[in-house]
Amino acid sequence: MPIRNLLPADLPDLPDLSANPEEILNRMILRYEEAYLEQTGAQVTLATGDPIRIWLYTIALQQYLLENLVKYYASQNFLAYAKGTFLDNISATRGGPLRSDATAAVVTIRFTFSIALVQTEIIPAGTRVTPDSSLFFSVDEPYSLPVGTATWEGIFTCNTPGVIGNGFVPGQIATLVDPLPYVQDIINIDTSQGGSDIMDDEQFAELVYLSPEGFSVAGPELAYEYLAKSFSPAVMDAKAYRAAPGEVNVVIVLQDGIVPESAFLAELLEFLSAKDKRPLTDYVHAIAPTVTTFDIKFTYFIESSKSNQLQAIRDAIDQAVKDYISWQKDRLGRDINPQELISRVREAGARRLVIESPEYTIISPYGIAIAGEVTADYGGLEDE
Repeated sequence: MPIRNLLPADLPDLPDLSANPEEILNRMILRYEEAYLEQTGAQVTLATGDPIRIWLYTIALQQYLLENLVKYYASQNFLAYAKGTFLDNISATRGGPLRSDATAAVVTIRFTFSIALVQTEIIPAGTRVTPDSSLFFSVDEPYSLPVGTATWEGIFTCNTPGVIGNGFVPGQIATLVDPLPYVQDIINIDTSQGGSDIMDDEQFAELVYLSPEGFSVAGPELAYEYLAKSFSPAVMDAKAYRAAPGEVNVVIVLQDGIVPESAFLAELLEFLSAKDKRPLTDYVHAIAPTVTTFDIKFTYFIESSKSNQLQAIRDAIDQAVKDYISWQKDRLGRDINPQELISRVREAGARRLVIESPEYTIISPYGIAIAGEVTADYGGLEDE
């Protein structure tokens, strides 16, 4: 969410101090001619090609760069505009969080043994599995398996941080790298997820804004949301609510509108349950959002006068639909809004749309809407 959407609606924009080289040059020429008249009593006009005018032009260019640099650096003192290391320093001066580094994906791996164990066996910390012999997942701590164990499930973490570890669907991770006794086969039973690159400016600015909520240990709603977002850059949105007296549900959605699975939710719950985060009286649950699926089906028409741009417009409309799908699912509680789709497709170049679905649908504050079947038909050219 853009940080300015969280700030007060009546917050004024910074003054527009922009200038262009021509304005600066005209101002400098006028002042030169005035100063010349004052000093000599004679009037002078700096015509095009006059060496002094050329000299002033070079100074005007430098002045233009300097004025814009001053404007940029001034804006970086404000959370709504700050970028990069400026944003990191704003957070530091407010006692806020550090920007999250890249995080690693997690996945649940099921071990099946050839026989029920007749003695205690150990799954050593660092035991690796792989989907392709180039990317590896490993278990973070040792596990002791009691006599009689026939199957065992554990959470494995990708050894390479970032989004590279995401998206391995059940069954794709099936190779045990470090042999263990009696292991017949291994397989992932959920989709690997939670890997993210270093937190971007938009996410970090939102986290800095919410950071004062984290100072509380009384368990307010925004404190839990702040903690969930600070757990990993992979958490795109979070909402907390009171499920029952003493019970708190923390609902999250991951980047690209991905629904979190059990492995990631278990890691988040462990983070939220730390003694310095969870109030003693709260029983906390980390849960996935409810999902509403909708279809997209419409026919669009393009103005005849733009026939020479036909393919470019059609490509832009396809991208607009993809952007709408991403927009619709990356926030909890965002209603299904066909007007947003219409606006994006028209901005991409369509003259008009005949839309069959979706219809406006209210989404639960703790749910997301995910597109199912998508059909965007080109209806042809038509006159204005």
